[in-house]
Amino acid sequence: NIHEAAGWRGGVLDEHGIQRLKDVLAGCIREASDDEPSEHVLFPTDALPRLVRNMVVDGARAQSVDVGFWAVTALPLLAGAVGNSRRVGIKRGWTEPSVLFAAVVGGSGIGKSAGLRELAKPIRHRDQVLARHNQDADEVHRAECASARGAKEPPPKPPPILSVVLDDATLEAVGARLADNPRGLILINDELAGWLKSMDKYRAGDDKEKWLRINGADSVKFDRKGGQRQLSIPRAAVSVVGGMQPKVAARHLAGEAIESGAAARILIARPPARPAIWTDDEIPESVVDGWRRLCDSLLDLTHDPDEPRTLPLGVDARKLFIAYHNENGRATFAASESGDGALAAVLSKLRGYAARLALIFELCKAAENGTAELAESVGKESMAAGIAVVDWFAVEAVKLYREFSAATPDAEQRLDARILTLLRERGRVSEGAIRDALSRHPSSDDVRSSLRRLEVAGHVQFAGSERTGGRPRRMWELAQ
Repeated sequence: NIHEAAGWRGGVLDEHGIQRLKDVLAGCIREASDDEPSEHVLFPTDALPRLVRNMVVDGARAQSVDVGFWAVTALPLLAGAVGNSRRVGIKRGWTEPSVLFAAVVGGSGIGKSAGLRELAKPIRHRDQVLARHNQDADEVHRAECASARGAKEPPPKPPPILSVVLDDATLEAVGARLADNPRGLILINDELAGWLKSMDKYRAGDDKEKWLRINGADSVKFDRKGGQRQLSIPRAAVSVVGGMQPKVAARHLAGEAIESGAAARILIARPPARPAIWTDDEIPESVVDGWRRLCDSLLDLTHDPDEPRTLPLGVDARKLFIAYHNENGRATFAASESGDGALAAVLSKLRGYAARLALIFELCKAAENGTAELAESVGKESMAAGIAVVDWFAVEAVKLYREFSAATPDAEQRLDARILTLLRERGRVSEGAIRDALSRHPSSDDVRSSLRRLEVAGHVQFAGSERTGGRPRRMWELAQ
């Protein structure tokens, strides 16, 4: 377990925890040997605030799925519930909003949707309450319009359409809803294929660029239908949650999406799928009620439309963040220097996400005691938890981007060419050394498949096995 191996102690990393976390992360990225694939790394549920942890653990147990399906889904819902009511202050000129884009990658029928439906119930309930308010406000507005016509006066402005949930990902709809809901929104979709595709379509103003700005809750101008004047939203905050089919994710989160930075801003994970096995386990009512109360507390946080309240990092939290920031910076630089731009982009975005998650966890812990409104700063425990969670996402990203790379056109030919070049430069090399020497490490299976193709083509040959203290290593060299 990554957080236990890194020295997790009751939510706080010990003195050397950051370095150990980095070492464990590196070990998870590499397979342990030529013959054994790396094991799945469990989501660090101990990092989650109590009410969140109870819900995702009991929910996953009741559904008989890996806890990652529920944990990944819960995070952007919590972020969206906080919305523009709060930001985290890292230093002067650097604040991070409570906005998360997150998606579970998996095939049909493996349990992506059930957890989302259950976790989103308090959010959708609040949205239904607002919908009834909107109906009442519309009736009052119609009566006022009728009265104005009788008095030959200008009609009153229509009331805002209040909401929390966003189902339509088109930018026209997003802009219109944000204009009425400056606190922010949550885009909830079982399948995010439509959202991803919308960013691939050409539009004046560039959809992808606007979503990048939304991820930062920055100022965004939205075009309106019918040639009306643009809407300008000063803090466009939308958290995004849903699922992706593996092929859809590979198609839309590779290539240009990586280069533009869009893919790197999506926290993606592919928890292991299991056969659907019956269980009598259910989520206890007390756990469901705790989750509901938590979401309501976050949704009820006061919101200043002119300036979100900023919670600074506490002294110890700031020290921990600086240590993580520097380790992350070195890892990002190393990935970039090795030619792995995709991993470098992902790692660089995790710095901000660590702070965002720390803010959310701090507010969740305060909400457990009914004091979310009174929270004034982000503590060390919440920051340590945020770091643990983003490092888990880093492991997931490495695995998935490796899959995406293999799924792109001509990937096999490119891998074959890279291995041939490596053998020309180094001579006899083991399968494991080949894998580790290549940027964006391919899997052991991909390396073996490539070597078999090259062997059949007469380019390489098996050079026997060598034992150097451990299990035998299969060696390869250029064909004589």
